Amino acid sequence: MSHSHKNKPNPKSDFYTENGFVVFTADFLKKRGYCCGSVCRHCPFTPKHIAYGKQLEEEITPPLPEI
Repeated sequence: MSHSHKNKPNPKSDFYTENGFVVFTADFLKKRGYCCGSVCRHCPFTPKHIAYGKQLEEEITPPLPEI
């Protein structure tokens, strides 16, 4: 019997485990509403891994191309 060290996230779950660590999903982190500064793998905030940051990466508008 082989044991996987990585459990795939359940679409309805806020986290999964990997090598004994809890890995939070981006959806969970967005619902929480701020960055904790703990270098979460799926951190959706920018700048990355700065505690209490609340700006979501998806909310940043890329610069318009020059014409």
